[in-house]
Formats: sequence, C-alpha cells, structure tokens
Amino acid sequence: MNDKAFIGSAAISPSYALFNPLDLYADEEYSKAIKTVPYMSSLSWLKMVKGRSSKRKVTRSEYSYYEEGQFMNAKATIAAVTPNGLKWDITLAAGDHLNLGGPGKTSFPVEGQTVVFQDGRTTGYVETKNETVDSAHVVTVKKLNASQDIGAQALVGSTMVFYSNAQPARGIGTQTRTPQFEKITNKMQIVREKFDTEDVELQNRLRFTTSSGQNYLWYKGIEDTMQRFEFQKETALLITPQSDLLTDKNGKPVQTAFGMLPQIDQHGINLEYFDSPEGATFDEVMLALDNNYAEKSYIVGHGMNVMLKLKDWLIKFGQNGTGNISFSPFDGGESQAIKLNFKSYSVGAWEFYFQQWSIFSHKDSLGAPGLPYRHMMVFIPAGNTKNPDPNKSSDSPDYEPYLQLVSPVWGRHPNIDKGEYLMWETGALAQPNPTNETMEQVVHMYSVISLEMRNRHKFAKLELA
Repeated sequence: MNDKAFIGSAAISPSYALFNPLDLYADEEYSKAIKTVPYMSSLSWLKMVKGRSSKRKVTRSEYSYYEEGQFMNAKATIAAVTPNGLKWDITLAAGDHLNLGGPGKTSFPVEGQTVVFQDGRTTGYVETKNETVDSAHVVTVKKLNASQDIGAQALVGSTMVFYSNAQPARGIGTQTRTPQFEKITNKMQIVREKFDTEDVELQNRLRFTTSSGQNYLWYKGIEDTMQRFEFQKETALLITPQSDLLTDKNGKPVQTAFGMLPQIDQHGINLEYFDSPEGATFDEVMLALDNNYAEKSYIVGHGMNVMLKLKDWLIKFGQNGTGNISFSPFDGGESQAIKLNFKSYSVGAWEFYFQQWSIFSHKDSLGAPGLPYRHMMVFIPAGNTKNPDPNKSSDSPDYEPYLQLVSPVWGRHPNIDKGEYLMWETGALAQPNPTNETMEQVVHMYSVISLEMRNRHKFAKLELA
C-alpha cells in the first residue's frame, strides 16, 4: 500500500494514474486506506452551500445567461406632466424603460392600468399610452372619481405605482407585455499552477493501489502546489472584478471571471454594522432583502471574527434574559453546559444559517489585517430560482440554484476531475511517456472557471463600518 519507489528500483507501469487528491478524497477509499493523504480544498466556500449550488458546462470562454426580470417592478418616476383637459399626460422617466419605444414595443403600464401617486391615496386610470418616443413613454391618466386631485400629487420627480387594472364589461384584450429578461455576460478565468521535481527527488514518490484496483502516484511537495492552485481558484470566484481590455506583458488579452462580491457590490445589497452584529442589524438586513422580493431562507458565509462576535451577542442575550444561562459549574453540571456554537438565527418567517468560511480568516491571505473579509457576512439565498433562458436545452431544469459553478465542456481525458480542472505531466520522467529529454517530472494544473449568479439583487453583503 505505501511502497516507496526509489530511482531505478522498478519501472512504473503506464497504468498508474496521476494522483488526483480531490477525486480521491471524495472516494470511500480515502477513509479505508490512505488517511495520511491530506485534504485539498476545492472551492470550500461553495461546497459549504452543498445542495444550494450546482454546476454548468459551457462551450465558449465568454458566455451569457438570462435572468428573470422584476415582473413586480411597477413603479415609475414622473419626468413631465402636461394637463390635457380633465386628464394629465404623464411622461415616464427614461430610467424606468426596459424596452425601446416605437410601434409594437411595450413598457410596464398598459391601457386600463390603475395608478397610485405619492400620497398613497390619490389614484388614477390610464386611458391611453403613447410609445412613439424611445425612453419617454407617455400615459394619459384620468381621475377615478371627483375627490381625486391628480394635479396636486403628480409632481415631477415623484414616484407613482401601477398597482392593478380595471376593464370594461365585454371589453377587448389588453395590450400585451413583453417579458423582461436581463441578459448577463460573464467570462471564464484561466488559473494555472505547476509542480516541478528533479530526478533525485523522485525517491519521495509514493505509489499505492486502492482496493478497487486503481493505481495512483503521489509526490512530496505537490500538496502545497495544489492548495495554492485551489486557493487561487476560490479567491478568483469570490473577489475578482471583471476585466476590461486587460492584457499581459506581450499584449495578449487576459480576462477574469466576475466574482461574487463584486457582483453584490454592483447589483446586490450592501449594508454596514457597527462594533458587533446584533438583532437590530439583522432587522436591517431583513428589511433590505424584503424590499427585493427575496427568499426567506439564507446561508450566511463569514470569517472567524464574525463568529466570535455572534457568540458575544448570544452571551449578552442570555445575560439579559431570565437567568437561564449560568457560568457556574456547580449549578447544573454537565446538563447545563453552554454550547456557544452559533449555527442559525430565526425570526418570524426568516431563517439564517451561519457557515464559517476559513478562507475569510487566514491571516496570510484574505484574513490579513486591514482587509475587510474577516469582518464580513455574505447572504446567499438558499432556494431555487426560475430558469427563464429562452435558449436553454430541453433537458435543463426549470428551476436552478442561485449559484452555479461554470466550467468548460472538456473532451474525454483520464486526468479531468469533475470538469473543474485539468492535470497533466511533462518531462523525461513523466507518466506514462516522456515529453522531452529534461530529467524532471512536472505536474501541471489548469482550470477555466466562472461563477453564475441569478437574481443578484437578492444577495447581500454586511461589512464592519
């Protein structure tokens, strides 16, 4: 099982495969035979949301997907008001148009729509709509009854909401609305690492066979290389913004994936807390999420510093209660032991499940002093969302997790693991055949990855102020 192969001892059979630590660790053979092989992190923060994320394969390095529109987004800002007898011609602000104007194009309001103005009581009826001018559609609004004073409430810059519609008996069908989808484009990022060993170092090569008959090779030193490789993949999908016209020293284009935190910065919810997150802090998060028709169940990823502050909140909460918590070992003994293992927080219909992400805590990486990550909480919706992609294949699910790891459609190859990365060897000592005359064995790691986030307005980030 742990036979060390020294130089010149015996030829290694080509049937030996390059050891893939991620694949092996997930295999039952790990617990049976080779527990000495250390665990390799593979997108650890994303695996923490197991069952709440999935994988997608794409064929191009720049790919697009469609996100379901905000069909409940029925508010508009008034850009102009012109009296028209007992009616008012109200121009909608350009920012409220999801389509261009012109014949056959639609914006949210339709004829017969009812609208409420800024006081929450004054209401009107949309008699007609004019879409002739792009991004400046005009609705002609009547009073619902004599007590309504639209002129006093329909002020430029104020908000109105199209909340329902009223139709005549035996009326004709209303104007159609074009479903609103946002097309989101992301790019695949290439991450590479390699491990190089000289011929005299091959004495540290380990070969072993699992009970299923699979032969593996393992090299001293490849462990650190693989961990660095995986760390670079993880951080790329977490914090890297999408590049724009980026090139390397030779002028070749370099593209990066659009990481989760930058996507939240631009499209999600960003809040701050002071000193320590407490009950009122989560109230603010719930209000912000509820304003975006969010899920009621969330996964909360965070670093160790946040966990310690949540523990302090729990202690203070117990101290201010009815005396149910005691720090005396003589009061109740083991039966009254305190478990400060803060895993979830539930209030009303809301549930938050806390997961510690070590990647936010390591002092030599993202947890370094001065960086914000060890004081950060990331709120990820835990349900599924509709897949409205008009180009999706017939076997694609109608509902998908909010997070998906995106990787290429690789060809058939024995050294591909789960579509996430590719490994191969070069050098005169490479397995199974040499590629050049240099007496070395180089293990290469290559990954092309990206992250798909749907309904990004339902994600939130909470940081220390």
